[in-house]
Amino acid sequence: MDGFSLRASWQELEPKEGEFHWIFDNDIEFAKQAGKKVMLRVYSGFRGRGIPDWIYQAGAQKFEYYDPAWGNELEGGKMAMPVPWDPIFLGAWTRLVRKLGRKYNRNRTVLMVH
Repeated sequence: MDGFSLRASWQELEPKEGEFHWIFDNDIEFAKQAGKKVMLRVYSGFRGRGIPDWIYQAGAQKFEYYDPAWGNELEGGKMAMPVPWDPIFLGAWTRLVRKLGRKYNRNRTVLMVH
């Protein structure tokens, strides 16, 4: 094994606008001690989950849909995500990506941010 793929949702990293929780740091240190590399994966909403509530409260347009892979509407199949071209969403996502870049750019254990 050459390394690790560490994943987190946007909501885990920035539960409130501008309040960052660097939850990767302990795992990055563990990988460093083991001589391994890490790839950081942050998702902006997987199957409608992981989007921080403050995005919608800030006015980002929401796209709601039904995903039969997650059951019918009564069982939780109703999903939502920001419209991908929404300027509020794009602005906030871009800020998060820049923050990740500034934090991990010089960390030799971090191979890439995906």
